[in-house]
Formats: sequence, C-alpha cells, structure tokens
Amino acid sequence: MLINRHMADRKRDRSPVKTRGRVAKEKNPLRSSYSPTLVIKSYKVENTFTIRVVRDDLLPGGTKQRGLVPLLASLPEKEFVMPSANSGMGQVALAVAAKMLGKTGTVFIAARAKETDATKLARLSGGNIQSVRPGYMTVRTKRAKDYTDQKNAQNPGSTKLFALGIDDSKFENSLLLQLRRSIPGKFKAPERVWVAIGSGLLMRVLGKLWPKAMLLGVQVGMRQPLEEILGEERAKNAKLFIEEELNFDQNTRDLPPWPSMPSYDAKLWKFIKLYGQEGDLVWNVGNPVLGN
Repeated sequence: MLINRHMADRKRDRSPVKTRGRVAKEKNPLRSSYSPTLVIKSYKVENTFTIRVVRDDLLPGGTKQRGLVPLLASLPEKEFVMPSANSGMGQVALAVAAKMLGKTGTVFIAARAKETDATKLARLSGGNIQSVRPGYMTVRTKRAKDYTDQKNAQNPGSTKLFALGIDDSKFENSLLLQLRRSIPGKFKAPERVWVAIGSGLLMRVLGKLWPKAMLLGVQVGMRQPLEEILGEERAKNAKLFIEEELNFDQNTRDLPPWPSMPSYDAKLWKFIKLYGQEGDLVWNVGNPVLGN
C-alpha cells in the first residue's frame, strides 16, 4: 500500500540535513514543531542535471501546516471546516494543525468505497471526516457550509468555514510569513521553481517569496489561467504545463526518486525530465505516508 511506501526512506530523512549557510536563531521555539527550517536535498535527473527539492513531505501535514497552525491559533473558533478533494493534502494539513492546537478539523469529501491514503491519514491525524453523496464538489461545498451554519446556530462563533484548498487571504499571508522564516541562512534564491497547481494558492505564495524566479506550474486540478492565479504582471515570468492524461484523483506511476504524492506533486516529475534545468528548485508539498 502507498501509505507504507518509502517508510524506511522517511525515517532516514529524520536525521539533520546539511544546507548551505547557518540557520538564523529560532525566536519562537514552538515554530520548529510546525514550520521548521526547509529541508532541501539534491537529486540527479537521469544523470544529466541536478535539481534541488524542498522536502515538505517530511512534515506530517505537508507545506500547508506551516501557515495553518499560527492562523488557527489566532482565531477564536474551535472547529474548522472545509470541502476537499479526496486526494488533497489540505485535509491532512487541517487535521494535523487543528489537533496540534486542541481544536477540530472537519473535512467534507466524496463518499467512496475505498478511502484514499490522504483521507486515511487525515482521519488518523484527528480529522472529522464527513463523506458526501453525491460527491460533486458543489455538493461538498454546500454541505460544509450547511454544517458550519448549523454549528454556529447551536454555538455562535464556534466554527469557521474555509474554501477548497484553504484558499484564504489570511492563510496565504500566514504561509508566506512562515516560509520566509523557514528559508535556510545564505540559501541561494532559485531562478526557476517547479510547483503543482491545485487551487493555485501555493504557486501564488512562491511567486511572492521569490519575485524574480520563473514559476513552472503543472496544473493537476481545476483549469485556471496563470493570470487568474498570479495576476497579469507576475504571470509574465511563469509557464504553465497541464497534466492531461490523468485526473486529479488518479495516481501517476511515474514516480520521482523522493517520496511524493502520486495524485499531486509526483506529476511534476515527467515534466521535469522533459523541461527541467540545472539548479531548478522543486516544491514537494507532502506525501500521505503513515509512520511519521
């Protein structure tokens, strides 16, 4: 099963990884538990060129937990609700972040005969998983809203609803701040950055994090023009690739040499092999592997 795959590799990767330069002294010791210094490793691509990979698969909730924990901690609500794609890492991030704070993360997904590995991990991480039939995203979104409204009617101000992918301006700002604080000291800013596109939020954040870098996005979810994701000016220094062979919830079998989510980040790999260059930075959001 996928959730057991790469387990040995992940355990090995718990050891400290050498990065360029020194890391700035941590002013908030609690932050190291939810948004530690980025782990960046080098990989050879078919013995032709070397890329750098941000290994946020080493975090229980992936990249989004970095911004979610401080955001949820700042909010008065005790329960946070969102509709989610069945294979999305956002459901894991919400479950992990909420549990860290003693709060509840509730996720609405499509009812399936078999749960995805991401949903299994979200459930095991403390998530309140609500399965919906029919499973159209419009139905999940409405059910999530109705659930939130009902909870707040019973206990005003107790529950907050997030959009799909936690596409929220406050979350975007929180994630950007945490990523800026997590960059290793003397890290050389990348010229080109590869990122999978779901809602587009992470691509937008990375575009602000490294405003001069070319963004190379692979669209694995809903179709959106770059101008809509990044704005017209930032989109001028970005390229869009579209995964046309597989739907979002379908797994690729063409896996990279690092643990990566087959329905999401792993779909970057075939494009990197075709269009990657020496020194490219690849953002690996997460991987639903149990045993963290």
